[in-house]
Order: sequence, then C-alpha cells, then structure tokens
Amino acid sequence: MFIDASLGTLHEPLTGRRVDGPAALLQSRRRATLLHHLGVRRHAKVFLHYGNKAEFFIDLLALWSLGACPVPVDPRYTAFEVEVLLAGIQPVLSIWDESAPAELAAVLAARQVPVVDTVSAAASVDEALFAPGWPHLDDDALLLLTSGTTGQPKGVLQTHRALRSRWNQQRERLGVAAFAQTLCVVPTHFAWGLVGHALYAWLSGQTLHLLPAFRSDTLMRLGSLCDDLAVTCLPSVPSMWQLVVKTVAPPRGGALQLVTLGTAPLQATIWRGVRQWGGGAEVLNVYGISETGWIAGGALDEAAGDDVPVGEPWGAVVKVLASGSTAQGPGLAPECAPGEPGHLWVQTPSLMRGYFGRDDLTAQVVTRGWFCTGDLGQLDERGRIVLRGREKELINVGGAKIYPQDIDAALAGLPGVEDVATFAFDDPMLGENVAVALVLADPGEAALLAVYREAVRRLAVHQLPRRWHLVEQIPRTARGKLSRSDVARRCAGAQPAFEQRVLERLLRAAAA
Repeated sequence: MFIDASLGTLHEPLTGRRVDGPAALLQSRRRATLLHHLGVRRHAKVFLHYGNKAEFFIDLLALWSLGACPVPVDPRYTAFEVEVLLAGIQPVLSIWDESAPAELAAVLAARQVPVVDTVSAAASVDEALFAPGWPHLDDDALLLLTSGTTGQPKGVLQTHRALRSRWNQQRERLGVAAFAQTLCVVPTHFAWGLVGHALYAWLSGQTLHLLPAFRSDTLMRLGSLCDDLAVTCLPSVPSMWQLVVKTVAPPRGGALQLVTLGTAPLQATIWRGVRQWGGGAEVLNVYGISETGWIAGGALDEAAGDDVPVGEPWGAVVKVLASGSTAQGPGLAPECAPGEPGHLWVQTPSLMRGYFGRDDLTAQVVTRGWFCTGDLGQLDERGRIVLRGREKELINVGGAKIYPQDIDAALAGLPGVEDVATFAFDDPMLGENVAVALVLADPGEAALLAVYREAVRRLAVHQLPRRWHLVEQIPRTARGKLSRSDVARRCAGAQPAFEQRVLERLLRAAAA
C-alpha cells in the first residue's frame, strides 16, 4: 500500500464532486509544485486546517511526495489554541480550504507562517518534477494532535513504516472488500477517521465518500445516504449513535457490510442498537489510540453482560501489569492474572515515533518498545481485552477503587436514560465519592426515582452515586469521547438534583 498504488475515487455526496485516482494524482503533482515553490521540503511540518474534502487528501499526497509531514488541525481551534501549536511545532506553511479567518490569519502572520488555500493555482513548472513517489519509510508521515488526559495538545509522530504496518494488519484481519464504498462522517483530523478508514480505503483503490463530520443534518439522513451510495463500510463513534438509533430510519438496501465503533468505551446497549439499525452488517468494536493504531477488535458477546470486551489483539502483544510506570514496565512489574484489572501495555510495529518535541512525555509512556496506554483493563479467559477506564478517572472512595465505566454501563440501558457520565467529587471524609450526571427523556422526580431504584438493585453499596445531577447534555470532545473532567467541572458549580439520602427517603415513602 504505497503512494503509487491504484488510488480509489474521492466523492463528496453533498456537492456531487468526484475525483478518480488518475485525476487525484495529477492534481497532487500541481499542488506539490506550488508547495515546493512556497518552501515545503523534506521533513517540513505543514498545517492542514480543514478536512473531510477531496482536496485534503490531494494535499496530503502532495506533501508526502515532497517528503513533508502533514499536521491535520481541527478547524474549530481558536486563535489561542493555534498560537500554542505554532510555538511548539513551527510549521513552514498553513493550508486552508478557504481564506483563514482574520484573527487566525493575524496569529499566523505574526509567526511568519505563509497561508495558502486549496484554490490557489499551481506554479508554471514542469508537473513531472514533483510526481508522487515513495517517501522514506522512516520519515514522519503524520503529526496527529491529541489532548490525551492532560488537556494540553500533544503531537503524535507516526512514520510511513508504522502506517503501512497498521494497514497490513487491517488487511489481514478485515480484508478490503468491506471498504469498497466507505462513508466518512467522522473527522479526518484524528487517527480513527483518517488512518483507520479514509486512507486505508482510498489507498486500497476503494471509493471514499466524504461528508462533514458529525453534522446533525447529515446524520439524520444516514440511513438513506447508505442506501443511495450503496455504502459498505461505516466508521463511527459511540456518541453519534445516541441520536441515530432513536431517530434515523435504518438503511434498507442491504449493501452495508461493516460498521466500526471506536475512540471511546462502548456500552452493550449502544452496540445492540447499532446492530439492529445496521441489519445484517457486522458491528465491530475497535480499541486503538493515535499512538499505536488499532490494538484489538471484536464483535458483541451477548454473554459478557455489561463488561463488553473490545476483542482480541490485532498484530500487537498486550500485557496487563500491576504498574503503569516505565521504571518497571514489562519484565519487571508483576503481570496480572486473567480477570484481574491492571495497566494495559502494548507492543506493536505501528507504535508512534514519539511525542513531537516532548521526549520527556515519550519517556513516561514508552520503554524498550512497550507503550503504556494509560488505560486500565483486564484480559478475560479467552484473551480478550476488557476496558475499565482511564487510570486518572478511577474513583477512590476511602480506599475502595471504583471504575466509573462500570456505573455508566449499569445505568445506560435503563428505560428513559438517554446518556450518563459518572465522575468523582471531593469528599471531606473519604477523599473522593461518586457522582453521576444523567440525561433523562423525562427529567422529573418520578423518572429519576425509577432509575435510582434499579441502580440500588444493580450496584454495590459503595458504587451507588452519592450525588445525582440531571443535565440536558453530556459534554464530549471533538473526537466524540466522554470528558469526565469536563462533566465534573460543569456540575461543580450547580447544586446536585438529588443527594442519595433524599432518594432513599423518597424510595421508602413510595414503598410505604
């Protein structure tokens, strides 16, 4: 799967534009000529401030042909966020779909970073001079921006060798046929949408349909779009299905073969809803992160209950250790027995080169070729990974360790519960305690009491949330991930809807 492979077709359903493989190669030559005249050379970092369009992939190809490293940037970033990125990465160029907004243009100008848009004409130089070829395998292919759990942007450097290793693993596990008509409704500025689906399909000669990411009007037409385009593969994130499975008519054409879900832990209730919506399509839960690529994947195991495994490792070695410190790591820290939770460590040929300009951060998570994911999990008796959440999200109630994901899973499938997020709050006696934010279809006292009654039945005493917040929406990141710290901050300034003792009193009164 090299740059000179038979490229697929890029299609924008909303505009009707189609760019086939030969046309994309020709356009990338023209773009490469222009970019070379603007100072782009091998190893240069170039910001791409847009995505989910044909030109994005053409620019990507042009930059690779010059040996440069694209940096996909979330177009919603503010001037302050872009300024932070500029200081750390120092790109030689900034590419926009249209002209840059005035405030952002001023920030770029202050840093002396030239700006070019996708409609600029190529310079009058022989196109063949910069014909796409083979980048050096160990050159940087992508600088992917991820906030991780710190909230500060980190640049994950992925080489061409790591990307091709990842695609070879996918081809071995999933083949190519299911990606024949891939519909991209997830952002192309992060790895899940870009590397695992869009580039894999396009560089394999398949058709890539590009829609604006997470836009509600397109999601409301998702079923009919799948039928109209004969979509075979639909990459997604769990959060988008909260809307789709309840309000969007499913596809009827029978073309859909594969629905993938990633970027966040998946609850069994969502999985079942997606499987029903997709008809006969395979629904695949995938665990992976920008630093490693896809780690594991699998289909729903009905016998697993709320502990949904993310499947067996794909081309990676996974260990669960008692320590998440690189000072110990594999070979030194005790290895957890099946069913015993611990820190997930991964060894894979698709591992990142490191965090750009942050050798200190890299050293905190990488040792001797092993990467500590920062996730807590366990291996079941069949060697499948069961995620327990992020280490920093663990709630310590007087020494008792509580996984917020367990409480989410117990409450998510209850009647009337549309969304849920469990988080910690400060407790003067126990250090921390459990709070939960709920989105209810009917946010009244009777509905909340019904949820609490079932929670008492499902959860251990120490797991029961002490504070219950009713909210209109659970905040999530641009990648569709749940941000528990954001939920906690938003709820901290408001009185909880109900304290546990109030619910207990109401419960006793109802029973009497």
